[in-house]
Amino acid sequence: MYIAIFNLGEQFVDIDLPLAEIMPERKQEGSEEVIGMGNIIATTNFSYHCSGHEVWSNEETAILGDSLPSSIPPHGCRLFSLKCKF
Repeated sequence: MYIAIFNLGEQFVDIDLPLAEIMPERKQEGSEEVIGMGNIIATTNFSYHCSGHEVWSNEETAILGDSLPSSIPPHGCRLFSLKCKF
């Protein structure tokens, strides 16, 4: 999965993007809503763990808690490649 984050402003922006907002919805019969627990997202029937890197710098992506933190420079963009194991 690829995630692009853009900053159209004039100043650096620090963000923490919640993983629950960027994960595709995976519904199975009998499943409950997605719940964030650290960098593992779980429901009653499945869970997944994500890791990845920022594409242009090739730096490892730090998943802190249940969010993807990033600092975006003015008029800049970060492109992340995430791999999630279900």
